[in-house]
Amino acid sequence: MLTLALGLFSLGAMAQGSFPYNPDANENGTVGSEDLLAFLSVYGSAFLPSGVLPVAGGGTGVSTLDSARLALGVSTFADVIPLGQSGPEAQITGDLRITQNLNQGLGNVASGQYAAVSGRGGTASGTYSFVTNQNSTATATCSSAIGEGTSATATAAHSQGFGSEASGLAAHAEGYYTVASSSSSHAEGYQTEASANYAHAEGYQSDATALASHAQGYRSTASGLYSHASGRNANASANSASAIGYNVTADQANSTVVGQWNALNQGGLLFAVGNGEAEDDRSDAFQVDTAGNVLAAGRLFAEGSDLLQLVINLQAQVDSMQTQLNLLQGE
Repeated sequence: MLTLALGLFSLGAMAQGSFPYNPDANENGTVGSEDLLAFLSVYGSAFLPSGVLPVAGGGTGVSTLDSARLALGVSTFADVIPLGQSGPEAQITGDLRITQNLNQGLGNVASGQYAAVSGRGGTASGTYSFVTNQNSTATATCSSAIGEGTSATATAAHSQGFGSEASGLAAHAEGYYTVASSSSSHAEGYQTEASANYAHAEGYQSDATALASHAQGYRSTASGLYSHASGRNANASANSASAIGYNVTADQANSTVVGQWNALNQGGLLFAVGNGEAEDDRSDAFQVDTAGNVLAAGRLFAEGSDLLQLVINLQAQVDSMQTQLNLLQGE
């Protein structure tokens, strides 16, 4: 009886948490009938192990669940600073794959299928949408918004910067409060707007408002189909027209105007070099029209010679020779 009692006491201690389990209850170096009787007395009771099983004994040699997962190769995640402590931190060893949405940061919403958002106050509600930084929104399929307060609201649209909006199909808006509102349009810079399909606006407050138009520079406007405006306050208002310079306007189809303050409404104009001084003092130094006419407002020089004066001199010589010829003929 005394032997059985000792066995029961020993196993009772084991059942409370001795780990790893030692079947030699009486610790005499062999596992015999007394050890078996000690085991049978607690058969079916709860076993609450504690302690660390060394690797040599078939264990992991660690005492936490995360560490055990790493030791067994079944996890890439571990606490560096455990949750509940100041500044909790975790470590991922290897690749991270997320098969659904990703929401990282503060006050974000990732409600679109396979959407990803990071930062603060962002919303990725479109399928496959992406948002990062602060207060930006991507609401359409494959849309993306990056920066502060940007929005991408059409399929495959992309916005980045500060307050930029991309609302056209596959549109791209970047910079400061730029707007790309039509299909495949692109706005960049400061408060530029591309509001027609395939239009491109860049620079400072420049607008491209017609199909496939392009405006760049400082407050330039391309409002004609396929037109191009570049410079400062340049305006290409006719189809396929190009205005390059300072306060120039290309108002004739297929025309190109360069310079400054050119003359307006010159019918049939193909090319002009403006040399005006103000809105109410517009003029051209040079013009070429559709009839092939060339108009130069000033003098023409070639190799240092005034061509107009040369023509005048030649005409005077011709007139003199004609007079002499008339005299010889007795006229």
